Amino acid sequence: MLQPVLQTQKPNLFLLDMRFEKTPVEQLYGDIDAIANNQVFCGNRSRAEAMLRSMQGLLIAKALRNQYKIPIILFASLEREQRKRAQIQLAPIQIIEGLILSDVKNALAWAQQCQN
Repeated sequence: MLQPVLQTQKPNLFLLDMRFEKTPVEQLYGDIDAIANNQVFCGNRSRAEAMLRSMQGLLIAKALRNQYKIPIILFASLEREQRKRAQIQLAPIQIIEGLILSDVKNALAWAQQCQN
């Protein structure tokens, strides 16, 4: 889904939301059938879909990080350990909880510094 856009434009920053409640299931990133058939979900596709929707931001960030080393700003509420892991594994990344203007401005300034 992102590949055609990323092939024609060179991004210098990714802004990602964490949750994708309204996105059609066929447009979600990840293999919902494989996840549903995992031992954790025991074939329960609706539970697997809920998990996939709630983790889209991290899944997309991980996929993008494999190809791009540019800054990522992720809008998400993460538990402390999950936040630490994401900051290590997906660096450079800023995780913002909520849409507080000062936090967004600081993250954008950080992203610009990463470019220099």
